[in-house]
This record gives sequence, C-alpha cells and structure tokens, in this order.
Amino acid sequence: MHSVTRLEQIDVYEQRIADSVARLDVSYAGRIAAVRGGRRAAAVAGLRADDAAFAAVRGIAENLYAYSADGAAAADAELAGAGRSVVTTLAASTLIAIVLFGLTALVIGRSVSVRLGRVTTMRSGAAARG
Repeated sequence: MHSVTRLEQIDVYEQRIADSVARLDVSYAGRIAAVRGGRRAAAVAGLRADDAAFAAVRGIAENLYAYSADGAAAADAELAGAGRSVVTTLAASTLIAIVLFGLTALVIGRSVSVRLGRVTTMRSGAAARG
C-alpha cells in the first residue's frame, strides 16, 4: 500500500490542472479557427460546451488551494509546537544550570569556609600560646 505525501498530492492536483488547461487550449484554438472560418455560432456553442471543463479546472484549483491551506495550517501548528518545546527546554535547562551552579558555589563556599576556619583557629590558638 502506497501512502501519498502532501507534495505528491499537490503534484497530482497540478498535473490535473495542467492537463485540463492544455485540453482547453486546444479547444479554444479550435473555437478561434471556427470564428475565423465564419462559423461564429458553432464557436459560441463550443465555448458554452466548454463551460463544464472550465468549471472542472476551477474545482481542481479550489481543491488545490484548500489542500495547500490545510497543509499551511498544519505546518503553522507544528511550528508553534516546536517553538513551545524550544522555550520550555530553554527555560528548564536554564533553571537546571542555575541550580547546579548554586550547588557548586555552595559546596565550594563551604569547603573554603571550613579551611579558612581551620587556618583562623590554628593562628588564633598559636597566637594565644605564644
């Protein structure tokens, strides 16, 4: 089973439009030839008969527009979701970094404080004895 991608579906719509327009071009050339040949009534009747083909092309074009608009809306929704994900990830990683740096500062600060306390205690004890 073959799954049609969005781009493949757009290509299908475009090809249908191109084929239909090509047929209408041939038909229109025939209508011009009929007018130049003096067969105006036949040309007008032919143009009226071509109305269904014009309507079909218009319908395909409207389907293509609707399909493309749906795709754009889906892409916008995905982009908004990705943006929210990036902001959430950035905020979470910033918060984690702040906590880790705070804990690191606390551990280093305590270590330095303990060492300074020992040095101060040793010096004040030596000064009291001496």
